[in-house]
Amino acid sequence: MRLNQFLLLFVISLNFSCATLFNRKEVKISIQAPKDTKITIDSVSKIVENEKLIFNAKRSKDSLQIKLENDNTSYEHKLKSKNSFMFYYNFFHNYGIGALIDLTNDKRFTYKRKLAFEYDSISNSFIETKYNSHYFKKNDLLVYTSPIAAIDLFSQPMLTLGIEYFVTRNLSLSAELGFSYFNPRKTDVEVIPYKGNLQRFEVKFHNLINLFNLENDSEYIGLEARFIQRQFSDDINYNFIDNPLEEEIFENIAVKRNLNIYNLKYGFILPLNDHFYFDIYTGFGVRIADVINPGIQYNRDIHFLTTDEFFFSTTYENLEDSFTKSQFNFSLGFKFGYRF
Repeated sequence: MRLNQFLLLFVISLNFSCATLFNRKEVKISIQAPKDTKITIDSVSKIVENEKLIFNAKRSKDSLQIKLENDNTSYEHKLKSKNSFMFYYNFFHNYGIGALIDLTNDKRFTYKRKLAFEYDSISNSFIETKYNSHYFKKNDLLVYTSPIAAIDLFSQPMLTLGIEYFVTRNLSLSAELGFSYFNPRKTDVEVIPYKGNLQRFEVKFHNLINLFNLENDSEYIGLEARFIQRQFSDDINYNFIDNPLEEEIFENIAVKRNLNIYNLKYGFILPLNDHFYFDIYTGFGVRIADVINPGIQYNRDIHFLTTDEFFFSTTYENLEDSFTKSQFNFSLGFKFGYRF
């Protein structure tokens, strides 16, 4: 195949075939079973020593044959294949065109990635049970921070610290505090000192869903309430609409902003080792901004702005005496934490 043909095929795959391009040839499958159980997949046999084994199974349209054995009996389990998430993503990414390419490739298939079996001495057989994630347990205490918040120049850079407590293995409560250490809206005259702080509260319901079947993770649905308060000094230049030649007016203003955010979130926690982890999440909700700007003289009916807004400025939103605005909110981010 000539180079230009290869490049053309690569570009087509990049734009139109998600599973073919992004799925690996093998699927990692985690199996929990009693100690000393012999498990065989694709002629590869392993003995359970710590209640869990990891196998790499080749993707195929055929069912995966799993054999479990102990001193008393043997048991064969047939694990059916199914289309992977990346195959269905074609219909969102490129109107389903990529599915035509993926249909010719076994990489579009996957298997259930977490299995658990117990030995039933009465029936002298293995039975499939619910997979048990051991990473989190009741009374676990986590401490975390939000690295993105510390460099968020588009909003308000903050240093944050939070704690999360597992009431049960599937329910956790968290609280987070943050304070601003950097003022991106520095002005020559400070009408009021710059201040900013954050409070975040969240309840998480873990293992209600299992979208990605990641090993040793905890997928969750979260309900979040975030409250951000800030005050700062600003300045504006404006003129009269009826008389644009009149001397330009320069005014220093004091602005106070309260932002309340309520989100429904989906996320998953990825452990780096026994203690450190990442919490990756996305979600949507509503943000309610409450702006209070007492004493300002600017009037939209008779004045117009004569200065360009700074790149990070929200001057346009700070020109009224007070207002409350509700908007759609989308969240995407991660936290870095430590489990005690």
